[in-house]
Amino acid sequence: MTRPGLARPIVIKMDRGIGEDIIRSNMRTLGIDRAEFERLPAIVRKH
Repeated sequence: MTRPGLARPIVIKMDRGIGEDIIRSNMRTLGIDRAEFERLPAIVRKH
């Protein structure tokens, strides 16, 4: 995922076994909350 202002793309794994530390780090980097983060896989699958 890319977003204006980010230094690098963020990789969002589709696996449910992602560690909580990775999830929180990605949420902080993207500046989003948990609900928005959990919607990302559905958005990606539509593309």
